[in-house]
Amino acid sequence: MDLASTNVKQVSTRLCRCPPTSSWSNERSIKPMPDLHLPVWWSDCPAKLKGWFDRVWTLGYTYSYENGEHTASGVKATRALVICTAGHPVEHLEEIGIAPSMRCVMLNDRLHGVGISDVKMEILGGMVNHDPAQREKNLNQAYELGRHFDRRVIV
Repeated sequence: MDLASTNVKQVSTRLCRCPPTSSWSNERSIKPMPDLHLPVWWSDCPAKLKGWFDRVWTLGYTYSYENGEHTASGVKATRALVICTAGHPVEHLEEIGIAPSMRCVMLNDRLHGVGISDVKMEILGGMVNHDPAQREKNLNQAYELGRHFDRRVIV
């Protein structure tokens, strides 16, 4: 999804890569294997992407529950890859509990919650120092994650 092409005020440049659409509701037809590329802003996705989830991932429109169980999903995707960059090193985010919290919200709530069963989130940290070697390492890792995700075996 290309949030930069929507009418919502832009927070960042291209946050995600999927075919652009002209309205929020068309995003429901997201491709079978979405890949979300996003920076971490205060331990969560940018406001623009959060707003997209709030507007599109809605009960009765994108998913439904009966008797406390997930029963249906309007989302065609069954797999998703989330790659996010962070200023702090991943080890620091793990140590202070931010990384597990981010995974819980993005994977369990936002993706599993609408019926996407095979999800992976990778945090690429260490960006705060603007180190070209770290940037290159993260770019290479993101490339390899995306390149291999479609061949990944669900465990």
